[in-house]
Amino acid sequence: MKEIIYLDTSLINSLLAQVNSGLVTKLVSETSESDSNIENGGSQETTTGTAGINAIVKGDTSHSATNIDSYSIVFSRSNKNLIESALDDYSLDVLLDSIQEQLKAEDYVIGDFVLINDLLHSYNFKTLIHGIELKGIGSQLDGYDDFQKNRIKFDKLSEADKHLEKNKQLINKVTSSAWNNFHNAKIMAEYMDSLFPNMTLIKIADTLSICENELIRLNPAIMNFNNLGGRKANLLGIITSKFTEKVPSDFTNAKASDALYRNAPSIFSNIILGSNNIIDRDDFVVRPIAIYFEN
Repeated sequence: MKEIIYLDTSLINSLLAQVNSGLVTKLVSETSESDSNIENGGSQETTTGTAGINAIVKGDTSHSATNIDSYSIVFSRSNKNLIESALDDYSLDVLLDSIQEQLKAEDYVIGDFVLINDLLHSYNFKTLIHGIELKGIGSQLDGYDDFQKNRIKFDKLSEADKHLEKNKQLINKVTSSAWNNFHNAKIMAEYMDSLFPNMTLIKIADTLSICENELIRLNPAIMNFNNLGGRKANLLGIITSKFTEKVPSDFTNAKASDALYRNAPSIFSNIILGSNNIIDRDDFVVRPIAIYFEN
């Protein structure tokens, strides 16, 4: 039995339709507000017969049999269509069976379907921002209020002031405080959230999946505790790209303005992810189809 963490039903149905040459035997649609068109069709065959007993006994009997072959297909813009009997989660099993021979667990390259089992680590930067925001409860945290007061003074120092002897003690108090790590993490999380809005990054083995939050089945709190569980998860997805460097240092491919616009977001993402040890050199970016625990 699968405990599903992430499921992209639209992508699964698209792949299933292609595997089956675009032929879907039956579609059903959820009740939702959407434009839809219903096509009905079929055939009906009726046979009748009469049987008399004899001329002396007046009367006869008759029978009628009707065979009906019908179908009903619902086309909906809501993209909530599901394969017959492969409702929701079972469609994942259908897809796994359909592409089993194409799946790779190692030695994969861009474009491959992969099925990988390893420890799961998730990164939801919006959740991290809210979790690190400690205003209002600072008085309950040992040393936090003092750090905040010193941090405010520190932020007001100019670059020249930071080199003055009289400010060295203040600078040391701020930079050596454990609370300063949380402060820097919040700044980094805010930037990462702007790069990956409404997304959660999930790291499994040497892959990084960029997951839409609306397709994640678990709430953020449960996802956070999964990081502590040491439980292995399965990733089904498509390899889309590869990190050739942990932290890029060669920006020659971004010199031209058009190249800068194309590559700058991915370069900065690579720098931040690598600098924070979320990815390593030769890790892969995956378009996730499904992520789940197998019970």
